Amino acid sequence: QTVSGCFMAQRHSSNQMRVEKELHRMRCENYLSAVRFTVHFAFMVTLGPLLHFANSPNLSSALGFLMPATGWCVDMSFHKGLFRCTSRNVRAAITVNLIAVTLNTLFATPQSREELAALEIQQIAANLLTSMVSVDCLFTVPFCGIAFIVALYKQAVSPFGPDMDDLAATAIVEKAAGHLLVALAAVFMERSVRARILADLASEDSSRLLSSFRCVLKGVCEGEVVLDSTCKFVGRTECLEQLLGLAPEELTSKTFVDLLQDEDSHQKFSQFIAASEETASIP
Repeated sequence: QTVSGCFMAQRHSSNQMRVEKELHRMRCENYLSAVRFTVHFAFMVTLGPLLHFANSPNLSSALGFLMPATGWCVDMSFHKGLFRCTSRNVRAAITVNLIAVTLNTLFATPQSREELAALEIQQIAANLLTSMVSVDCLFTVPFCGIAFIVALYKQAVSPFGPDMDDLAATAIVEKAAGHLLVALAAVFMERSVRARILADLASEDSSRLLSSFRCVLKGVCEGEVVLDSTCKFVGRTECLEQLLGLAPEELTSKTFVDLLQDEDSHQKFSQFIAASEETASIP
């Protein structure tokens, strides 16, 4: 039992390593696909703050231009291949982008309620895009919490925000709902992706095991077939067709038991199956 437990622990650890490796590959592919769009979108977003800074140069307008420009530069660097696309580099790039969006929201000076709402929507959209690209809830969820705190702060200090009595109830619930949904989406997405990867790996392992089993049988037997739990044929049956002189369609509706001619053969086959199941159940 100790040896069996150690084997299961090693197998679980191996599966987790394979899942993480596949997740790293997926994150890199997702980010490279995303930057093909974001470099153009970020460039258009940067033009507005650039014109505002050119018309009224000051610290606020400079920060308003610097934040989106930083994100655009990072995305463009990966888009042009200046940085190697690894999981660590991708996480660093996404972190820089999220910090830039958060600081832009924090230091922006909205001139109306609509601009204030647009800043919060921009932050939520950035976190949602991050959850889809990074597939890492431990990375996305903390930024959702930070974005929620920043949104409350902007609402409190903005002249277009509600009164403090309203802020303590309605505004908090409204803002928490959007950021909470993004956080839950990130958790659900990562769990779904991990489950799909594990299922794909299990299917791949089963296919390899079946292929290896067929190769072993071909080396020691005149023929080989694979049966499911109801003794129906799985996969190819060419060897059995040649040995028995049957057409493929004749075996489609039959089980292996149907091919046994006498009661003694049925009994021996049942004993063989029972002994095999007993052996397989021993840890």
